[in-house]
Amino acid sequence: MVIIAIYLLTMVFDLGLLFYFLKLPIEQREEAFFGYRVSSESYHQQGRQILTRYRYALLAAFILVEAATLLMFIQEFGTGNLRIGTITFPRVLALLLLSLMATILYQVFSRQAAVHEESGSTVRVASSLKTRRLGDYTNGFYEVALSLLLFIPMMVLLWSFSGLPQRIPWLLDSNGQVEGWLNKDIVTVFSLPFLIVYAQGWFLLLKHAMTRATMTLPVEHTIEYLRHKEEDFRLGMTFLDRLRLVFALPQPFVVAIIIFSAIERGRIWQIGGILFGLGLGIYALLIFRSYERQRAEVNRLLKAETGITCVQRVTDTGHWHLGKLCYYNPDSSAIFIESPVGPHYAINLANRWAYFHLAYLIGLGFLIVWILRTY
Repeated sequence: MVIIAIYLLTMVFDLGLLFYFLKLPIEQREEAFFGYRVSSESYHQQGRQILTRYRYALLAAFILVEAATLLMFIQEFGTGNLRIGTITFPRVLALLLLSLMATILYQVFSRQAAVHEESGSTVRVASSLKTRRLGDYTNGFYEVALSLLLFIPMMVLLWSFSGLPQRIPWLLDSNGQVEGWLNKDIVTVFSLPFLIVYAQGWFLLLKHAMTRATMTLPVEHTIEYLRHKEEDFRLGMTFLDRLRLVFALPQPFVVAIIIFSAIERGRIWQIGGILFGLGLGIYALLIFRSYERQRAEVNRLLKAETGITCVQRVTDTGHWHLGKLCYYNPDSSAIFIESPVGPHYAINLANRWAYFHLAYLIGLGFLIVWILRTY
């Protein structure tokens, strides 16, 4: 029962990635269709045909990856040798494979959209002189509360470590019988709590780099454009903080399971874990939905007041790659650049600090895989 719940919960990440790429080409409508400004006529005619083919191909890739993962799950289920790691590890690989396939498909169809790019529609632009600081988008009380949520459970776990049994029940079957144990050692016991803290570090690195991202402004309606873009940026920072809470909330629950779980109470923790996971998943979906709705309203107001929702520099044309998902400009000191595609910023791969961010993220992935194999 727990294994099936974990399988379904991890599948949510694949669904989230699918919906992201389905919506990505038309986030800015004709102003940035697959990253290219096209006419309204091209957007509603040839553009719709390109979009339909792209979405069918993306759905086919999703079905193919999920079918392969499901077959692996059924095979493992038939052997009766199910563990959290043996199920979640293929799901992580499925997420990576789906990301790669979606990026390739986006690149292929963006080239088709480039044929219909509208010429002679360049908007005069200027650079923003506004200086952002991380402190302007940080709530001190929130940071203190989040730190307590992360580190107090770890201190309690450290204090209780000597009293833990040599084998800790961790995974139960459908009858409530223990079928998975954790050995009592520092690495095994603290690896999952450490992972939760490590993930917080990446969010903080991301927030810090985002405040130094560059933004291009139109010469006309500059004040109105900057005001709405700043509101959009603040929504993004708030969204990241709420995601940090989603990733931090499991900390006290995980520590409580390690310390207080016992065979006779295992069933309670099993049911509690499922309910907690489902509740956390619902909360995360509500956060995403709220962010999308608020951002759509900001873009609507931006379009109404300025007539545009994104601005691209002509000189940046040669620096965009992979359908304008990636950016490479040695002359820019920014780590992140506002992308004309979708609701995101692109990383500047010419900046050496960009590789520190990527290495940290890759380290997070390897840490997740290693822990899952252990558990």
